[in-house]
Amino acid sequence: SSGYKTGFFTDQRDNRMAIVPFAKGRKVLDVCSYTGGFGLYAKKLAGADEVTAVELDPDAVELLKKNANANQVRIDTVCADAFPYLRQAGQNKRRYDLIVLDPYKLIANKEGYALGRQKYIDLNRLGISLIEPGGILVTCSCSGMLSWDEFLQFVRTAAGRAKEVVAQLLLERAQRVALGAHRRRLRRPPRADLPQERRRRRPPLRRRPPRGRVPQGPLVPRPLSR
Repeated sequence: SSGYKTGFFTDQRDNRMAIVPFAKGRKVLDVCSYTGGFGLYAKKLAGADEVTAVELDPDAVELLKKNANANQVRIDTVCADAFPYLRQAGQNKRRYDLIVLDPYKLIANKEGYALGRQKYIDLNRLGISLIEPGGILVTCSCSGMLSWDEFLQFVRTAAGRAKEVVAQLLLERAQRVALGAHRRRLRRPPRADLPQERRRRRPPLRRRPPRGRVPQGPLVPRPLSR
């Protein structure tokens, strides 16, 4: 094998199959796709509505296209570096229902641990920011020097840094839902069994004083007796 990945990881076969129930009718982004394993499963087996595969190795991209043709499916292939592509996608407000991050080995040795750690966090942060509310992130690591607990901590850190973006997406979605409900209310015909005045304005509610207490009014001086 040549390029950024050392080969086709057959141990990912179960994980590729695991995304099938979640990809049907969805918009899928397969980042660092190599020859298109996750994207092909999503399109061929799950029937994803749209699949975009991003890979930096041009030879792998050509093999991905051949695999898509052999399976008679359409996959949008992009030969680009994952980091600038994800940043550009964020600026263009692209959103996906399911995102797969399966990068090459970002931590190859002890000397590269700090830089690789930052790359893992940045990659996941960018990926999380592109997910539709209710979407799914599938993130992977093939760095042998990286433990499972450390990788989970990287993802948690990335999610924490991306929470403002995710919160903004949820806010925008809530605003769209509220606006749609408001428009439906405007289109709804008024009830004929209610008086017109009642539809316009309801009388204010009178507050009752608490039990055991007499409401105090203005003090009125009493006339002196002769």
